[in-house]
Amino acid sequence: MSLSLHLSHKYISKSSSLSACPRFTSAVVYQGLIMRLGILGGNVYIDFLISGLVEFPAAFLILFTIERIGRRLPFATANIVAGASCFITAFIPDSMFWFKTVVACIGRLGITMTFEMVVFVNTELYPTFVRNFGVSVCSTLCDVGGIVAPFLLYRLAVIWLELPLIIFGCLAFLAGGLVLLLPETRGVPLPETIDNIEFPERVREKITLESPQLANLLSNSGVSSCKDPAAV
Repeated sequence: MSLSLHLSHKYISKSSSLSACPRFTSAVVYQGLIMRLGILGGNVYIDFLISGLVEFPAAFLILFTIERIGRRLPFATANIVAGASCFITAFIPDSMFWFKTVVACIGRLGITMTFEMVVFVNTELYPTFVRNFGVSVCSTLCDVGGIVAPFLLYRLAVIWLELPLIIFGCLAFLAGGLVLLLPETRGVPLPETIDNIEFPERVREKITLESPQLANLLSNSGVSSCKDPAAV
């Protein structure tokens, strides 16, 4: 039933296609950049340490932006930053080691944000009754991306050491463009029906109308609860 609904319903098919691609590309680029550290010829321990430390500011940037700016813009920007960093790093000469390392770390930060954001953005695009199936399909493509990454890295690095970065950059740019086509889900509750995801503005209007009523209800209950029992 879930599969037939995915294929037959236009909105769910579109959401699945647009969210599955970033899930796949983020896994390829994320895993590829990590495994690339092992073929650079430098100090593997220091390279992995620097690469791991970059994940901390990435997590803080996600926490800072998703509720202030939204999901779609930071998600797309992180992909584009990662893609641009991959392209730039590929053409920086090895003699400029620290500059190349800094640019590579910026790319690693961008793809880390993407890899972490795609998980919860993906869940916000499906109504309740197909959410498990939709997330499972996209998670499967994420696993496929992790399988594809080493083949892309090691096969292409034989041709040119920086060629994998060019491919990773193209994939990140593609994902960034597709993310801009997704709906913005900031401030919208998790959808329960197809109408909730097709017409999110109705959900926002409903929340806007219910908020003052809820505030009045809470204030009235607070007044009644603060009455002096003796006076009653």
